[in-house]
Amino acid sequence: MGIVGNLSPDQLQTFHSQGYLVMESFASAEDIEAMRNRMDHLLQDFDCSSTASIFSTTNQQQSTDNYFYDSVDKISFFFEGMIYVSVISFR
Repeated sequence: MGIVGNLSPDQLQTFHSQGYLVMESFASAEDIEAMRNRMDHLLQDFDCSSTASIFSTTNQQQSTDNYFYDSVDKISFFFEGMIYVSVISFR
């Protein structure tokens, strides 16, 4: 089977069996720093009280709001259960 996309057969097997894949040397140190800086700016500008979309891996029923669907073409934030309450309380 060769490489699928940029993943080797071993990487694909690990992903399928473990549900995640650690990708060493995914990006340069400069790229990682740029991504971290961008995320810092996104988090500073994000108003967590304006959105309460909760993500759940156990409840597959989608929320009735459009936040999930609207996230397809932009950066959106999702919370898990009680984490949302903690974030709101922290701010």
